[in-house]
Amino acid sequence: MAYTSIIKDFQFHPGDMVGDYAILRCLRNGLLGGLYHARDGRDGSVYLVLILPDALTREPSPLEAIKEASAKLAKAKANSLLAPDLVEMNADHLFLRFPLVEGISLADYLSKAGHEEGLPEDVVAFFLDAVSEAVGAANLLGIPHLALCPEDVVVTKSGEVKVLGFGIFSALHRRRFEMYVSTAIIPLAESKGRSAFTPVDSISPEIRNGEAGGEQSDVFALGLLGHYMFTGQRVGRDEWRLTERRDDIAPGWEILLCTASEGKPVDRYASVDIFRRDLANVADLTQASVKKRDPDSGEEIIVNEGERTKEATESAVKKRSWRRPLLLGAALVALGAFGATQVLPWLESPSPPPQVKSVLASSRADANVFLRVQPGAGSGRVLSVRSPPFSFSGGEVALELPRGAHRIRIEADGFAAAEADVSVGADPLRVSIELEPEWGRLRVTGTPGAGLFSLSEERAAFVETVPDDGVLSVEGRLLAMEHDLELRLEGYLPRRFEGVRLRAGEWTELDGQLDEAPGSLSILADRSGVPVEVDGALRGRTPLEVKGLAVARPVTVRVGGGDWRIVEREVTLGRGESRVLHFGSLEAASGQLTVRLVRDGELPSAEVLDGFRARIGEVAVEGKAEFRREVGAGRGTVVVEHPDFRTLTLTYDIADGEEKLLLGELVGRPARLRIEGDFPRDDRARILLDGEARRGVPQIIELASDGETRVTLAVRDHEPITKVFALLPNEETTWTPRLERLRGPESGEGWTVPYLAYTFAWVPPGTGRIGSPLAERSRLPNEGPLTEVVFRRGFWMATHETTQVLFEHITGENPSRFAGARHPVDSVTWSQAMEFCRLLNEREGEAGRLPTGYEYRLPTEAEWEYAARSGNAGPFHWGGTASAANANFKGRYPREAQRGVAEIVREDTYGTVEVGNFPPNAYGLYDMHGNVREWTMDFFNDRLPGGRVEPFFRESGSRGRVVRGGGWEDFAFRARAAARERASPEIPSHATGFRVVLAPKLD
Repeated sequence: MAYTSIIKDFQFHPGDMVGDYAILRCLRNGLLGGLYHARDGRDGSVYLVLILPDALTREPSPLEAIKEASAKLAKAKANSLLAPDLVEMNADHLFLRFPLVEGISLADYLSKAGHEEGLPEDVVAFFLDAVSEAVGAANLLGIPHLALCPEDVVVTKSGEVKVLGFGIFSALHRRRFEMYVSTAIIPLAESKGRSAFTPVDSISPEIRNGEAGGEQSDVFALGLLGHYMFTGQRVGRDEWRLTERRDDIAPGWEILLCTASEGKPVDRYASVDIFRRDLANVADLTQASVKKRDPDSGEEIIVNEGERTKEATESAVKKRSWRRPLLLGAALVALGAFGATQVLPWLESPSPPPQVKSVLASSRADANVFLRVQPGAGSGRVLSVRSPPFSFSGGEVALELPRGAHRIRIEADGFAAAEADVSVGADPLRVSIELEPEWGRLRVTGTPGAGLFSLSEERAAFVETVPDDGVLSVEGRLLAMEHDLELRLEGYLPRRFEGVRLRAGEWTELDGQLDEAPGSLSILADRSGVPVEVDGALRGRTPLEVKGLAVARPVTVRVGGGDWRIVEREVTLGRGESRVLHFGSLEAASGQLTVRLVRDGELPSAEVLDGFRARIGEVAVEGKAEFRREVGAGRGTVVVEHPDFRTLTLTYDIADGEEKLLLGELVGRPARLRIEGDFPRDDRARILLDGEARRGVPQIIELASDGETRVTLAVRDHEPITKVFALLPNEETTWTPRLERLRGPESGEGWTVPYLAYTFAWVPPGTGRIGSPLAERSRLPNEGPLTEVVFRRGFWMATHETTQVLFEHITGENPSRFAGARHPVDSVTWSQAMEFCRLLNEREGEAGRLPTGYEYRLPTEAEWEYAARSGNAGPFHWGGTASAANANFKGRYPREAQRGVAEIVREDTYGTVEVGNFPPNAYGLYDMHGNVREWTMDFFNDRLPGGRVEPFFRESGSRGRVVRGGGWEDFAFRARAAARERASPEIPSHATGFRVVLAPKLD
């Protein structure tokens, strides 16, 4: 398959619809997509659109990679870098949309500007500076181009340079790209038309060898691009040295471009910035001033010190010997044997025709061929010499040609091309060429009677009228070229068709149905600024012109509202009709307003009314509880004032002719309460008015004067004081409350620590048995001997295991593994539990709520078992058997003898549960069995003391501390009331917590 066939497979033409885009003009088409001027059907705007071949964008799709690169490019600070503003993909194509740029590619610029043999030195420097600026900015963002070629450089009409295509090659799947390229013959041997190079030609050697490319790959492409702009040829096309090919440029160009395009990255410029530095000083550039990169250290170094000489320049040229075999070799690898048969014949091609810089004569005296052409504008080319095409616009062209036989080809848009053979000798020749017009065919389906016009900058030329059957066929009237057309008919909106391309012998179809022109109204009145509604919608204020109105049906116009009485009219407009509606003098709108003032739902007495003054606008009314006034329509206010009542502002909105009652509730001015006394007035105290709290206690507060107000003074650690006040408007009184401290716990009663919601149950004094009898199932030796303990004083024990929310409130920490505000705190050490108790004692001691001789602490194991049993002698406070239905532990009690282990049941829980989930014991204590093991004060000892003892406490030992009650991970037998275990006090466990007692101090 030929290269041009591959290109045509995804080439679109003006008038084609591709996705949401209507193609207007093709700027270029190549391996990496077609670049078009296209109109976006979603917003009607024209953009520059790059459409990638579907063969490259099938799975894996490069869409997301190109989107990511485009988002980064939008931040680039380079005027010459053109970043897409939209990247999208449909089922067939991937689109990159750019802001509209009017211009041509660099390859077309060389051809159309007559510079096929190369550009001037200053122009090349300008273009290379702009292109390298874009390349450098993109590389700073980590987005190399990797396939930069002349088709990616756009020269605008204003002379600016824009570069696009960054990030596309990197996003493509390399294997799919190679397969795609291998199906086409890369035009290395192309000998006709302009000579540029494709993205494949610009790929650096390291990328061709399967290595990753980067900034130095783009430096390589900059070198190729500079050579192309100087010679009009792609690199490797011939063996000319640049300075021998162009004797009008500085030798430094040879050094700059050869260094940039070296075969190995290590021999090229280290970065785009260094390339740009030498570009700015190319006239003074020597081999000694070129910086490269040391292959060992990676640092920039200067090599080949010495003056700029012919030998140094030739040395740089010789290093280019790799290019021709490398490019041909890469092409052969990509194309296979078939590609080789196409490329090799070029090596033996005949000599090219003679080179002529320009065939246009510099003056009539120098001309030897005078060419008259009809029509008078077009372009031409002398086929027998190598020269750029020429254009003409005056009908006669003066040429200067070498002697001999020549063939001249003339082309003009809308005409068939013609060729003439001339023989140039000593005498001037005059040659006439008349081109035959090529007529397009146009069929318009449109509104009968509409006129078709052809538009130009100077005038609109009438073509024909759409006949009664609505189908207009035009032949022999419009040349086969691009036209701007318009359909016109009185009473209808004109319809324009831009860029309609007519082709010889082909019918072009247009849908030319016209929309009716809407009507318009000029609406006037003797007052300006009056609202105007048209068909129920507010359109503005008088005077007003309303366009775009429906025709051939009634339109309702209403003028008025607000301060003016509404007047309504109905009008029917014809197609495109404009009419004036004058509503004349307008009347002011008004309504009747009745104002009624009440207090507690009733009219105030005459005594109360004395001193009242009401204002409606500028009108004042005094001493009346009810009055009636005519007011202007719209919004307004009534203000009522009295020395003993709050100023009352009533708002009304009254329509024209409406009667409205405005009811106002009188509220007395506030009374003032002065609060005196020796108590804090900061965050420790607050005032509550009818239960609503206010932070702090001000010296004076305002109270409502209509009824009673319940005032409560609440001071931390003191009993709240409440008093009810019923004061008159503006009355002032003083209150001096006397505070009493909150009481501490009372023996025999439960206790809740103020401000903590920390509840304690009373454990009465008495005698209890601790330990287990020999007959108790699963008993351990350390549970004996049975011991009778006498408690002469009662104590309080926390009803629940210490929760995480309470522990964190007191200590500021929460070490728990099983998070939950109402879950018991776990993973606490014995020292952390003791620190909690210390902080609680310090807090309650400062508040004076600790009973004499009592303190908050961990329970002794005797206190713990006495409280846990709550008078029950069995293994658990509820009886002799247990399962997970009774508490949060594992298995059943007693164990099944035949199995020898506790049975794990499906209902067992992993981790702690919220405290209080199971019924309490007789003292009101929850979770004494299971959930978490609980620290006690005692050091562990293998035996109980036995006999009858007063409350005992083991305060020494080396075998750890006693934990009681079992935890969620323990079997039921370890959660019995008598079960004793030891634990290292400083090793936390996620099944160990604690609860607190308020008990006599331990001696």
